[in-house]
Amino acid sequence: MFKLFCALILLVPFSAGAAELRVAVDASTEMPWAHIYQDQLQGGIQRDLGLAIGDRMGREVRFVVLPRQRLSRSIEQGEVDLACVLTPEWLPGPFDWTPRFIDDADVVLSLSSVPAPKRVEDLANVPLGTVNGFRYPVLEQQLGGRFIRDDAPSATNNLRKLDYGRISHAVANERFVTYQRHLGQLKAALNPPLVISRHRTGCAISRQGQITAPEVSAVIEQLQRSGALAQILARYR
Repeated sequence: MFKLFCALILLVPFSAGAAELRVAVDASTEMPWAHIYQDQLQGGIQRDLGLAIGDRMGREVRFVVLPRQRLSRSIEQGEVDLACVLTPEWLPGPFDWTPRFIDDADVVLSLSSVPAPKRVEDLANVPLGTVNGFRYPVLEQQLGGRFIRDDAPSATNNLRKLDYGRISHAVANERFVTYQRHLGQLKAALNPPLVISRHRTGCAISRQGQITAPEVSAVIEQLQRSGALAQILARYR
């Protein structure tokens, strides 16, 4: 009996580790996707989604906030199990992916004091407020060397640059723009946004992690069928 008791004690750390779900979050992510304070994820869609996935998988969630440049390597090496609200075009690498399940769009905001761009070609050789480390596949493909980036640490910084007239155009995420407008943070007079691409995002799954893409995909399907995913997104409109 004593030997059995000792064996059970030795198994406890392994079981505890196996029950963890390590969810990576890009440190430059902003609301409504993520509220990050002192390198800790405090709220937002990504937190609610990660907790919902972990709950249905019976795993305790640990959020790992990482610089954008480290995200790909951490997933590849199995330092984290998954990262969501991404696409392979934004984060290429040897990962597995769930089906895409959150709709969104990239838009260009422009000051009303300049002509409103009607198409991507109108943005050729024009400085665009972008976020350091972010990929913009449509602009890269359609404009090539005529895509002029004006990088900032975050999309919020780009809103401030628009407010101060330091830039006339900025690329942003549609849900981010809607959320900021709801908070009254879009202070500059702007033209109607130009939608440059619509997309759906999913979750990148580490091949060296503790879970598999089919497992996460099944959980996401449950969240969709139950209406839980729609409820999460509705909190941040």
